[in-house]
Amino acid sequence: MFFLLGVPGNIAVIILKPNWQHLSSLSQSLMLNLAISDLICLLPLPLWIYTLLYGWTFGLVACKILTYLMYCVVYSSMLTVMVLSVQRYLQVVNLQTIFKCVGKRRLLVLLWLVTMILSIPASVVPHVNKDQYVNAVQLCSFFLIFFLLGVPGNIAVIILKPNWQHLSSLSQSLMLNLAISDLICLLPLPLWIYTFVKGWTLGLVSCKLLAYVMYSSLYSSLLTVTVLSVQRYLQVVHLQKIFDRVGKRRLLVLLWLVTMILSIPALVVRQVIKGHHWTFCTGTHAPPSQQVAVLLKECLIGFFSISVVTFSYMGLHRKVNQAAFFNNPQTTGLVTSIIVTLFVLRMPFYITNVLGLAALSLKNEALLKFCWKIWNRVTALVVVNSCLNPLLYAFAVCRKRENE
Repeated sequence: MFFLLGVPGNIAVIILKPNWQHLSSLSQSLMLNLAISDLICLLPLPLWIYTLLYGWTFGLVACKILTYLMYCVVYSSMLTVMVLSVQRYLQVVNLQTIFKCVGKRRLLVLLWLVTMILSIPASVVPHVNKDQYVNAVQLCSFFLIFFLLGVPGNIAVIILKPNWQHLSSLSQSLMLNLAISDLICLLPLPLWIYTFVKGWTLGLVSCKLLAYVMYSSLYSSLLTVTVLSVQRYLQVVHLQKIFDRVGKRRLLVLLWLVTMILSIPALVVRQVIKGHHWTFCTGTHAPPSQQVAVLLKECLIGFFSISVVTFSYMGLHRKVNQAAFFNNPQTTGLVTSIIVTLFVLRMPFYITNVLGLAALSLKNEALLKFCWKIWNRVTALVVVNSCLNPLLYAFAVCRKRENE
């Protein structure tokens, strides 16, 4: 039924382009790309119907190619709708020049390039069982794109320091530290992808050290944004001397020292666990008392940092009329967007930790199982933050060029 309705329907859309005359050139290209993606998704359906009736008789290579193709078109449709939504929003708020900086053809090429990269794990990850296969494919796909976007992006930020000229010396150091922390977080991702494909084969020491590095970089990002918020607030209320007394270098050394201390539990709870078909580097098999302590620590630090950031910005907006901080809207928007993004992407992680803490305290196995099941996904959202910051810098630069 899907084939009989969808194939002629999408062909008709591609040829007739119904009611597209009022859309912009970019919107028309995205709508056309969506129809093509849907058509490619539907064309192999007769082959899938045949295999459901007679079993798979086409060999391993055809299986991998067809799976890769299906994931490609599904990701393409999803990304096209997402870009179309963002583009329509930017039109409304008069920021469509952000896409004009990229160009229509480059955007579509980039979209399909991202799609093809995201689909690679579908043809690589072993199919042990359905849930594990889907989770591994999703995580490998996302981690791969985070690495390819985030590593060059953060390196560019470290070298170019875009739109930082209006920031104080301390703010620039904190922004640089944030980019370095994000880069350290993203660099081990290919190793994690390898372990999703092959299982953990690197031993216990590597498991603990890699987890420690990841936690250190994530805590460093969180604490850097927290200190940045407080420092911006103190600038407004003319109490900048508090940080001046500490000194820029001492503050950064103290920040990393606290980060390394907070990350020590990762060395304790991480274990290499051998299952029936797979070997994992995980902290979910630690004793319940250790799990409670780790989750409680993460919740307290997370909610404390978010509370500090929130109160700092509430204080900023109360003093908005007298704030030199708001004299440069591009810089203000950049710092604000970094802080809001961190808040939005990290909250699901902390909420999941609270649920896990409740499940362990109440000995609710069903809730605990649910938390472990979604933990990888909410952790992936935290990693998104590390590759998203360079894009925020790029948007700030585009807005600056538009205003000039």
